[in-house]
Amino acid sequence: MRRTGRANNRDAHRNVRPPSGRGGSVTCKTASAAPAPDRLIEQLYGTFSDDLRMEGCLRLMTQVFGNRLTGIHRDDLTAGHASYPAMVSDELDAGALHTLARDYERKAPVNNLWSHRSGPGYIRQGYQYGEAVVSDAELLASPYYSQYLKPADIRYGMGICLDHQGPSRFTVMSFNRPPRRGPFGERDLAMVRHLRPHLVKLYAIHRRLARLEGELDTLRSTFDRVPVGMLLMDPDGRLLDCNAAAERLLQESPDVLRTPDGTLRFRSSRAQAQLKAAMARREDDLASPAALAMLIPSQRGQPGQDLVLHLCPLPPSAPDLLTVGGRTLGLLYALDDAGSSKVGLQVLQATLGLTRMEARVCMALRTHRDMEEVAQVLGVAISTVRSHLKHAFAKTGTSRQSELVLLVERLLSLAPR
Repeated sequence: MRRTGRANNRDAHRNVRPPSGRGGSVTCKTASAAPAPDRLIEQLYGTFSDDLRMEGCLRLMTQVFGNRLTGIHRDDLTAGHASYPAMVSDELDAGALHTLARDYERKAPVNNLWSHRSGPGYIRQGYQYGEAVVSDAELLASPYYSQYLKPADIRYGMGICLDHQGPSRFTVMSFNRPPRRGPFGERDLAMVRHLRPHLVKLYAIHRRLARLEGELDTLRSTFDRVPVGMLLMDPDGRLLDCNAAAERLLQESPDVLRTPDGTLRFRSSRAQAQLKAAMARREDDLASPAALAMLIPSQRGQPGQDLVLHLCPLPPSAPDLLTVGGRTLGLLYALDDAGSSKVGLQVLQATLGLTRMEARVCMALRTHRDMEEVAQVLGVAISTVRSHLKHAFAKTGTSRQSELVLLVERLLSLAPR
């Protein structure tokens, strides 16, 4: 794309000189060493499994075209923005590539003549090379060549348009050669025309997978941060994964055992039978299986230690959740005031912008309407309670204690307990 960008601009300018003239023999030599086109296409798709940044594909193109540097850059010529998210070289180390990428973002938007003039070629034929848009004399006299390309030992460039939005926004795979390897010739252009449809397709698949990977990372991050225990189970009820809140409950509760293979065992035979029946029923449901809530009672008979497990099976047509085999999402929480209060405090702080102490005062007001009782429960002075209550009124837009409590109740009714 701007393959002649930083190293592309100048390169491209002197880049595509047909095999005739100086450098033609070098170009032909490079092209003749390339694999047969069909074999090369097989290798191209074979590199796709290497990583989502297409580095395997870029390395293959480096070898085939004799590039010093091969990369993918994005240019918004109207906004004056450029980036080089992927760049590989068999001759430059990671530090040098990082420096080149940063310099490109800084210098290319203004100085890269080749990129600024390649848009029509990208749209018309899908690729462009240096000398087609910038003469040798103009390239060598430009600041972009002297300040960017020459220090990187880049002289010739070619860009393949992978994607574009309008006449000024392009994503380009750029090939950059040093002076000793000569400009790109007709055999190189023929190879580019043969490979470009596959490179475009490969890049589109890469973008789609990268987007899905990002969505999965977001889902995973949310899963890990939810204050309620979340379990991920396979069709047989084995635990595949859980977040920190669920892990804590499973470790602290004497009423739930986890076998080495991930099977959950409840001390309550009734709860165990319920789980087995629920997992068996989900296999029989061809539509969306119904969610099930089950109580896991404390066998010690102590109040506040019972657990509640909500099972939310995925319909058969849905993809696995978060991990291979994840077919049922479980929500696990304790029926204790401490756990409920902890989640409630988080809800009030996040939704109303309260401090932790202001949220504690609001929680206490649900059951203790007298200021002295609230102060005693929280272990603070009455004046402290009044001060925090005043701040809570201001932040919530309420003016009376009853209004504030009603607002708190409405919010907490939506939160898991």
